Amino acid sequence: MISRGLEFHNVAEIQDSSWGCRLYRFPRAVCDSMGEGERRSGRYVSQTTAGCEIRFVLEDGGRALLSLSSIDEDGYVQICCGDFRYCQGNVYSFPVRSGRATQIMLSKPPGLAQLDPRYLRGAFSPGVWRVMSDINFTMTFGGIETYGYAVRPPRPDEVPPRTLLCYGTSLTYGACASAHGVSYAQLLGRRLGCNILNKAMGGSCMNEKAVADYFAGGAAGGVGDEAAGGATGGAAGGVADEAAGGAASGVAGGEPRFDAVLLENGLNMDGMSEAYEKNTAYLLDRLAAACPEKPVYCVTSYPNAAYPKGCRAKGGRPQSGGVSGGAMRSDAQKAGAGESADAGASAGAGAGTSAGAGAGAGTSASTSMNTPDCGNDAIMRKLAARHKNCALIEGAEILDNFADLACDLVHLSDYGHIAVAERLSERIGWLAPR
Repeated sequence: MISRGLEFHNVAEIQDSSWGCRLYRFPRAVCDSMGEGERRSGRYVSQTTAGCEIRFVLEDGGRALLSLSSIDEDGYVQICCGDFRYCQGNVYSFPVRSGRATQIMLSKPPGLAQLDPRYLRGAFSPGVWRVMSDINFTMTFGGIETYGYAVRPPRPDEVPPRTLLCYGTSLTYGACASAHGVSYAQLLGRRLGCNILNKAMGGSCMNEKAVADYFAGGAAGGVGDEAAGGATGGAAGGVADEAAGGAASGVAGGEPRFDAVLLENGLNMDGMSEAYEKNTAYLLDRLAAACPEKPVYCVTSYPNAAYPKGCRAKGGRPQSGGVSGGAMRSDAQKAGAGESADAGASAGAGAGTSAGAGAGAGTSASTSMNTPDCGNDAIMRKLAARHKNCALIEGAEILDNFADLACDLVHLSDYGHIAVAERLSERIGWLAPR
């Protein structure tokens, strides 16, 4: 979305409030309708600003004073100059306080202008400031003072050309990552050289009809973010939040624009198989009808301690204990199944350009694996098989070591986020040049 002379990435709607400009990952009307049965925590989670970014380019030599706040919890933002992590002394994640303005002074490190282009292969131009919200709080934007230096949104050639929409549970949301930039969704974007629209719903991924309609409404588009047209124009002077393009009471950015979807959506509807099948069928049907050429990567549940509820092994025996080693395969088992990372990469290499190639990424040895077969995973396999643009990825092939989890044995550790991003990137195959 382009508003107030800036780009608001992963933002569907902006509303003015007494706390500043509220940034919504989903349209407010969609947020207010979320929930399935008594599980309605999504009405709050959808309004957190996980993965939302404020992007802009400053005139050479310029500096900016950014004003942020939070309406609920204290939180953090990470800041990048393009692909480069920004820091001030020993501060790498910048705190944003609830109920009061937080000012952050930004000035471009002089060394970035002296980089040898032979060794610069990032997806973003180093001149693009990216202020990224972490999870579990609702960031608001108070304004930006640029001291007379020109500021504008990034141009299309300064940001990645492709966009991956990620929808799923707390694992995709970024839970337990030490910073949101280390979450597997963001690392996957870095690995693939694409934008990430993180629409994940920690603990509350219910696959609602309103969410499916929202995603499908933007499926006809392609490259970019919620706002059609990309980054053009911009404010010419000091206070960008007064620039043309922002509405007095708020602005809606329309539907999300994306080139592919990553769907990891089973665990939060544990024990709700009938509703899960109905909702997921509608979601996949809507995406297939709206964008049959765009791949949808359907990931079954990553193995974790939540599996045993309603979960059985392939042979029909219940998994024993709270955590089952049957969910994880040894190197010998993988070799016996004839699997390799190269095979996965070649299967998905063309997924960004054709539906047929994208579906090829779903071929796997899941039928011979000794992995849990949760009810919702079986449903996902069945539903994904109906659509040529759906590529099935077995979660147990992506996460195959419980040591990649945090000590709750459910969420990913930092190492787990890294490992999952690497393995998913091999399956999707949009590898950025190195």
